[in-house]
Amino acid sequence: MPLIAAILGGVVLLWAAVTAQTAWRLTHPPRGWRPHDWQPSDLPLQATTIQADDGVRVRVWVAPHANAPATVICVHGWGTNHTEMEWRAGRLHRAGYSVVLFDFRACGESGGRMCSAGVHEMRDLRAVVELAANDPSLDGAPIVILANSMGAAVAITVAANEPRIRAIASDAAYASLESATAWGFRSFTGLPPWPFKRAVTWLVERVTGARMRDLAVIESIASLSPRPVLIAHGTDDPLVSPHDAEALFARAGEPKELWRVRDAGHVVAEFVEPEVYDARITGLFTRALEEPAAPGP
Repeated sequence: MPLIAAILGGVVLLWAAVTAQTAWRLTHPPRGWRPHDWQPSDLPLQATTIQADDGVRVRVWVAPHANAPATVICVHGWGTNHTEMEWRAGRLHRAGYSVVLFDFRACGESGGRMCSAGVHEMRDLRAVVELAANDPSLDGAPIVILANSMGAAVAITVAANEPRIRAIASDAAYASLESATAWGFRSFTGLPPWPFKRAVTWLVERVTGARMRDLAVIESIASLSPRPVLIAHGTDDPLVSPHDAEALFARAGEPKELWRVRDAGHVVAEFVEPEVYDARITGLFTRALEEPAAPGP
């Protein structure tokens, strides 16, 4: 009996340690992340700081373009910052668009102590949309979004109640935080999600004050119609299940497009097929701007 009790105690301690470590990692992404080949951007970025509606400081960079057909808000994913989107933003700026980049809370140069995997980050994006709509240098141009992973999940959910967002190009959005946790847990830890996933979710909710169900991605995507949405996803994505793209596409209204990027991992469509990527993104935005703005929610 003492041996069995010791073994069970060890198992419980291991479970608790894995749960706590995973929750900490999810809520405390590395602030200093940079792409491996990152170089200072040649974009004419103008830095500013705004506040989300809960008072968290959000660092924003704006690169206006004269007579731009739209302002593209570039939204990074979990564990990165605006430098993830600089290469994409540069290509769009050279194509004639104004671009806006920003750091989510607890990332890069923004304030905030913890990431909530997209829930409180919705506040950050709403504040950036407000800036893009009212910054004089952007001339009131229509707003469209290019977003990766967590940023795409946030953008879809925010856009459901934000008619100023005219189109979304999403790469590797997850359908829900539950599905993202289940699929990504093995990549983070090398362990199966059971019996950790529910405990990790509970702990993250307690320390961040966020309710995971409030990031209602798959419930929100139908509300984008008649605004167009592009759902891109790598077929070999280890962090977000490609099945999530199928589920989101099925729930989305028209016009919609699903782009399965063969042999691609997580948010690397632009590197696997850069010319196709550019054509699909700019084509989506062009179609969106040809249509009248969507009515309010």
